[in-house]
Amino acid sequence: MRKVTVNASKKYDILIGGGLLEQAGELIKQAAGGSCAAIITDSNVAPLYMQTLSSSNQAEQNRCYRSSRRRSYRRYGRFRGICIP
Repeated sequence: MRKVTVNASKKYDILIGGGLLEQAGELIKQAAGGSCAAIITDSNVAPLYMQTLSSSNQAEQNRCYRSSRRRSYRRYGRFRGICIP
């Protein structure tokens, strides 16, 4: 796995490598410091990857909220409210 740091208006990391979906639950827990994930996708991507990603989160006992309504979560405030009470 390789980590690339993006220096945009807000700095963030991108992970590149094989098998990351299978490790996603653990990686999300480490990165977020908690046990919640919101998966925002669309009808093209979900059939390909949603089951693997959801299983990984369940294995780590992460609460996992799934939505294919990508437009309704474009603003960070709405997304943030899902996982942070």
